[in-house]
Amino acid sequence: KLNENYNLKDIPATDGIYIVECPNGVIPEFSDYTRAIKTQKITKGKRKGELKSTEEHTAQELQIKYNNVNKQILYIGSAPLNKNGKRGLRRRVTELIKHGFHMGTQHYGGKELWQIKNIRDMNLYWCPVENPIKKEHELLIQHSKDYPNLKNMGQFFVYPLANGRS
Repeated sequence: KLNENYNLKDIPATDGIYIVECPNGVIPEFSDYTRAIKTQKITKGKRKGELKSTEEHTAQELQIKYNNVNKQILYIGSAPLNKNGKRGLRRRVTELIKHGFHMGTQHYGGKELWQIKNIRDMNLYWCPVENPIKKEHELLIQHSKDYPNLKNMGQFFVYPLANGRS
């Protein structure tokens, strides 16, 4: 289960992907507010020192999106090692959990997860893979292929609920 006490030591510090899944029989309950850290200073890159805020959707907006996407796969994330051999799966999942449960770190993907009131009922899966960015892309394409009706309505690509793109 996805919660602040998740055993992160079991996750290898390698390239990988991770998925947040809604188990059969569980229906997400949406909030107008996020439980995640709302504003953080960017610590690296061109925007270092700037504030980045988490945009919130209304519960109604999230419900509408949820009604039109895969009800089981809520988020797909990639976790590549950087050129120094750091980051990777353990670090990325740690960031997701600490950001979402307000324990202080940055993770901008999956922000819609933290507006799910019963997020602790959701499952977190991870898998070491070579080339995690490519694998994430393949999974997102497969997810989109599962929704040809939405594509016929003018939506070119259909992302999971919390992958942040509509």
